[in-house]
Amino acid sequence: MLVALFNILFQFKNLGTIPIRQQRGNCGKVTASYFKVREANVADLLSRISKKLREYVKRVEGIESFVYMHCVGIQLEKHFEKRRKKLVEGELLHDSFKLIISMLLILGSSSLGNEN
Repeated sequence: MLVALFNILFQFKNLGTIPIRQQRGNCGKVTASYFKVREANVADLLSRISKKLREYVKRVEGIESFVYMHCVGIQLEKHFEKRRKKLVEGELLHDSFKLIISMLLILGSSSLGNEN
């Protein structure tokens, strides 16, 4: 497209070197050919722009998916962190009860041993 436009502009520039009598009628032809070349490549230009826009949409969708999955990951981390804390607290409570029971058993058995 650019090459064709440069060729037309080159022809237009060279009109200054041609005698005026030979230039008559050429300006309109050059202008018409310029617009034909320009209009002929509009469809190509639009199809290339359309292709780039489709690629852009795919990239944006990929970024949106990544951001969404990142947010889901953060929420999962928070959820399991809370669950882990509850589990650890429960285990500590369970261990505390085991310790109290074992101490009571030890104290109970030692007090039973003193009665004999």
